[in-house]
Amino acid sequence: MLTTKKPTYRLYEKSGKIYIDYRKDGQRHRKSLGLDYTQKNLKSVEKNIDRVLLNFNDKIVEKKRQSLKLKEFGLNALDYTSINRSDRTQADYISKFQRHILPIFGDMHVDEIKVMHIDMWQQELLQKYSTTTVKRCKMILKLILDRALANELITFNPVEHTQKFRLTHKQTIPYELDEMIKLLKYSSGWLRIMLWLGFTTGMRPGELLGLKWSDINFEQCTIRLKRSISKGIVTEDTCTKNHNRLIIFPKIVGKMLKEYKNTRTSDISRTSPIYGLYGDNTITGQARTSEDFYLFTNKYGKPFYESKSIVTKHLQPLMDELSIENKGLKAMRHTYISIMRNNGVSKEFITDLVGHSTEVQDKHYYQAEITKEKTNAVNNVFDGLLDKVN
Repeated sequence: MLTTKKPTYRLYEKSGKIYIDYRKDGQRHRKSLGLDYTQKNLKSVEKNIDRVLLNFNDKIVEKKRQSLKLKEFGLNALDYTSINRSDRTQADYISKFQRHILPIFGDMHVDEIKVMHIDMWQQELLQKYSTTTVKRCKMILKLILDRALANELITFNPVEHTQKFRLTHKQTIPYELDEMIKLLKYSSGWLRIMLWLGFTTGMRPGELLGLKWSDINFEQCTIRLKRSISKGIVTEDTCTKNHNRLIIFPKIVGKMLKEYKNTRTSDISRTSPIYGLYGDNTITGQARTSEDFYLFTNKYGKPFYESKSIVTKHLQPLMDELSIENKGLKAMRHTYISIMRNNGVSKEFITDLVGHSTEVQDKHYYQAEITKEKTNAVNNVFDGLLDKVN
C-alpha cells in the first residue's frame, strides 16, 4: 500500500499572528499567514493545510521566477561562459547584451521568451544594423538561453526556431593610387607615419595602434608584430586574427621612422621625470627607455583607445581638404594587397605578410629567416613611391 509523505511544516506565533515554517526541496521558508494566533484559526489552518501549502508553494515558485528575469540570468550566463572568450570578445558580448538585448527582453522571464518575440526583435535590428551585428546579437541571446536550457529552466531554445536571414558583408574598397599619394603627401606628424606604415605594410588599424619602438628592427627593416588595440583592450593574439607575425617595411619608411623616433625621444626627454608619458600608462613610477613607448599616442600620452577616433578627428578633416572619399583606415590594408598583387607579388607571400590564412597562425614569423627575396619584393614595389609623393 502506497503512503503519502506528509509535508514538513510547523505553525507558530509571532507578534500575535500565525506563522508557518515550511521545508520544500531542502530549503526552509517562513511566512506570516496573516491570521490572528487563536485556537479557532489554528484549527482552520490545520483542517485546510493542503490548500494553505498549495498557495504557499505558488508564492515560492513566483518568488523564484522573479530572480530568473533575463537581465539577471543573462549577465550570469555571460560571466559563466567567459572563460571561452578573450577579454575583448567578452566586452563586446556585454556591450551588445546591454544595448540590444536588455531593452527588449530584460524584464521578461527566460521561459516567457517566445519565437515570435525574437523574430520581431531581429527584424527591428536588421532595419538599423548590419547583418553581422544582428547575427552576433542573436548568437549572444542563444548562448544565454542555452544555459537556461541546461539548467532546465526552459524546455527548448526558441532562438533555434527563429527566421533565418542571409549575411551581407560590406565590401571594403581600396584607395586609388592617386588618392593614396595625396594622403601621403599632404599628411603630417604622427598621422603621416601611420599612413605610410598602413599603406606599405598592410597592418590592421588596431595593430598600428599597438606598435612599440621595441617591435622595430631598423637594420632588417622588420616589425615583430605582437599586439593589437581595440576599444582600449590590448590583445596579444587571437584564434581568428594573427597579431603575432613578421612585417617587412620599405627602406624609405625606415628613414621616416628614425626621424620620427628622434622627435619623440626629444619630446620625452623634455617631459622627464614624468614616467609613463608616451608609453604604457598601466606601468608608472619606474624609469623606462624609449623602446617601451608606443609609436602613436594621444595628447595625454596614452595609446589611442580605438582607430575610430583617429578617423573622425584626424583623417576626415584631411579627406575633406583633399576631396577624397573617406574609406577608413582599414582600406589601407586592402590598398596594400592590391598594389602588391598588381606588381606580381605571389598570393602566398602576401598572405604570410598580412596574416590572412588560418595556417599562418601556427607559424612564428619573428623566428623566421629574412630572405633577400622577401625584402626585395617589398622594396621593389614601393621604392619609387617617395618620388611620386614628393
